[in-house]
Amino acid sequence: MPIPWGVVATIVIAFMAIVGAIVGTHRYNEKGRSRIYERMDECKADTAKDLRMDYQRKDVCTITHQQIDKRLDTIEKQTALLPDIAAQIKLLANGNS
Repeated sequence: MPIPWGVVATIVIAFMAIVGAIVGTHRYNEKGRSRIYERMDECKADTAKDLRMDYQRKDVCTITHQQIDKRLDTIEKQTALLPDIAAQIKLLANGNS
């Protein structure tokens, strides 16, 4: 007994609907994943930009720290008459907090 055309058509339509749903879901998910990777690339670029802006060479930092130490020593000498301030400056100059 042959299968009626209505049953075949129903099976084909159901199969096409399932395949269509799978393809549609895949496209939707692919767009979401694509956006996630775009955002990761944007954040990576922003981080690299911030790093370049905040980065200082070691020799510049060394000179800066030497100048700060000299200034703190000068301030320490100037505040020798004020024991509380002198003690705090001494702590700063020695690198203790």
